[in-house]
Amino acid sequence: MPPFDAISKRLAGRAFLLLAGTLVGLGLAEVSLRVWPPFILTVRGNHISLPANLSLEIDNPRVAGTDRIIRYSRNELGFRGPSPPSDFSSVLSIVTVGGSTTECLLLSDDHTWPSLVEDKLRAAFPDVWVNNAGLDGHSTRGHELLMSNYIAPMAPDVVIFLAGINNRDGAGNSLDRWMEDDAKGGSYIFNAVHSWRGWDQGIVARLADVSELAAFVVNLVRFSRATELGLTHSRLDLSRARTRDVSEESIVQLLATRNATAAEFERAMNRLVDTASSAGILPVLMTQSLLYGEGIDDQTGVDLARVELGGGNGTATWRVLELFNEATRRVAKTRGVPLIDLARQMPKSSRYYYDGIHYSRDGAEEVAEIVAAELCPILRDRLSRPSAQAAQCP
Repeated sequence: MPPFDAISKRLAGRAFLLLAGTLVGLGLAEVSLRVWPPFILTVRGNHISLPANLSLEIDNPRVAGTDRIIRYSRNELGFRGPSPPSDFSSVLSIVTVGGSTTECLLLSDDHTWPSLVEDKLRAAFPDVWVNNAGLDGHSTRGHELLMSNYIAPMAPDVVIFLAGINNRDGAGNSLDRWMEDDAKGGSYIFNAVHSWRGWDQGIVARLADVSELAAFVVNLVRFSRATELGLTHSRLDLSRARTRDVSEESIVQLLATRNATAAEFERAMNRLVDTASSAGILPVLMTQSLLYGEGIDDQTGVDLARVELGGGNGTATWRVLELFNEATRRVAKTRGVPLIDLARQMPKSSRYYYDGIHYSRDGAEEVAEIVAAELCPILRDRLSRPSAQAAQCP
């Protein structure tokens, strides 16, 4: 039997080789991610990172109703849309802020609803300039930093906020705890989902500010959690959907568990209004639409109230989202800011959604029609710009 010292040396040598191999592997992974990043990361640790001067063509063979080849770009600001003119103050400038339903990831630049709104407003406002600052997965916490660090300093005339879908609590009490921690001064988390036990708010999040590998791991976990909650992009096939009945008592109990989250969302929306107003920007609020809820889908004949979604159904999911939409409506009313109530105007038809949340090409066109029609008189009546006051709205 080998002496104890010899065994100890052998184990120590193996441990050293294992450690050295691990460090080399991590180093190679870090270098590889810096040279060939597989994803566009808009969150690094607890900070927003806008990808500027980006141009991509994305092959999209599977999701019907979207673009087969997606032409996706971001300008020097890190937003989707035309570059800002050299004389920025001379144009009627509008920036849209939201999550994936604003960014429209599976639509080419000129097929997103913000771009289509610009096209539809141009007859009344020839000098209009619209940029899409939507960021997939971001909730009001991300919108706050985006406003403070990027948008407020550039001072566009108008900011349109489409928020709510990424704040609703699809993860039980975990998101409530995140909201409460954040309200007490905790760190910013921009994805709708609260990652496992908040580990990514501490050491790993700080490491992700400087390490591509750590940023990749954090975003991969957040993406995985978002997938569980149905917040990612997928192809909808209503013909295969299961149905589920949920009692009114169960829905009322479910809504009661979301009240704290909705209250924090309302406070966040007020802060966004404050930030915009302090910078001399007109805030315009939008409610969030959803395919599911009361009604029969005109494309498939499916009862959208009874479609099974997680542990609930279409009615329960819609009424949870309406808690947040009601908060948006209250903020608009109490603060005297314009509201575009998209949730009440957008038809519940699978023609307009490629899943239950995100807009198809037809959906983006419908959203743009609604937004442009509502926005035109708002711009004419609320802005002091002479060209706006002279506008002829349809």
